Amino acid sequence: MARYLWIVAAGLLMVSGSAVGEVYKCEVDGEVEFSDKPCADDPTKIERRPEYMTPYERRQAEREKRRKERKAREERLEQQRIERQREIRKERERRSEERYARRKARMKELKRKAKDAPPEEKELFERIHFGLQQQSVVVGMTEADVNLIKGRPDSVNRTTTAYGTSKQWIYGSFEEGDREYIYLENGRVTSIQD
Repeated sequence: MARYLWIVAAGLLMVSGSAVGEVYKCEVDGEVEFSDKPCADDPTKIERRPEYMTPYERRQAEREKRRKERKAREERLEQQRIERQREIRKERERRSEERYARRKARMKELKRKAKDAPPEEKELFERIHFGLQQQSVVVGMTEADVNLIKGRPDSVNRTTTAYGTSKQWIYGSFEEGDREYIYLENGRVTSIQD
């Protein structure tokens, strides 16, 4: 007998959990009706208050609430990531435009200097002008000229002796294998290594 009571009790719990489902409010011919199925036009789902929910329904509602919160948080983070990328892109474009304007001004300055310079300096100014024009580093450029073309180096090795300061500017990464070394002495490029 007790065994049958447990089976009946379990059956009632299953029926009560499935019988209490979603409730929809529909307006049909000007009258409001409540149904367990959505109506054809515009059904309004009525949220049941937690005190009238079964434990299963409460757990389901909590899960759904957490899922919506997680989705909203993920969407917010994705939007922030997109905004950061947009800001980084704008900053890169701004820096590129700024470098371009400074490079053009430097090229004009070199042309002006080359007119009045002695032949050996004239050749140096023309070589630097050509390098700036082609956006390639050439021997004789200053640190500022290299910055106008390549930007900041990824790393710098510096050596100071009694004869002056020499630097090794490194562009690129070791892992990718596309490193470029620029050697400077007393602020001028002396050699380039790809």
